[in-house]
Amino acid sequence: MNPNTFWRLLLASSILIGVLGILALDDIDTNISGDGIPNRPQREPPIEYPWDRALQIIAVVALSAMTAIYSWVKIIR
Repeated sequence: MNPNTFWRLLLASSILIGVLGILALDDIDTNISGDGIPNRPQREPPIEYPWDRALQIIAVVALSAMTAIYSWVKIIR
């Protein structure tokens, strides 16, 4: 395999992982009422925002961005 091809595949896959991670962040909703309508409190306690899941996704997106930048630099050289 050509080394340039490897870096291009790594760049494409890291960009794809980053985009999918950002889309996954949009999918995390805060539903404090439990009835599908956000921010309408009822009798139950509010559901907390899932920060543990969000931080994991953010970490993967950040690593993916760093990998994309590194592979881009390798392709340019």
